[in-house]
Amino acid sequence: MYNPLSDLTVLIAVVTGLTALTNRFGLREKYEPILALVLGILFAFIYVDVTPRYQVLAGLIIGLSSSGLFKNSKSVYGKVQRKKQK
Repeated sequence: MYNPLSDLTVLIAVVTGLTALTNRFGLREKYEPILALVLGILFAFIYVDVTPRYQVLAGLIIGLSSSGLFKNSKSVYGKVQRKKQK
């Protein structure tokens, strides 16, 4: 049985990693959510095998989840670093 949620989970991690990688190459922070959405929709059309309507929805889920995961992990990492400095 095919489960598209397992594809989404993997693609969220991939898009989060690619967003973090482009950040290191000089992409401004304000463009990261847009990049995550575009990559999410692109990967959904390539890898998720459902109707195009659901591919767009899956892409939005991937992009928005990836963007939130990236921002929250950056926030937590910053708090941990500040705590270590004290």
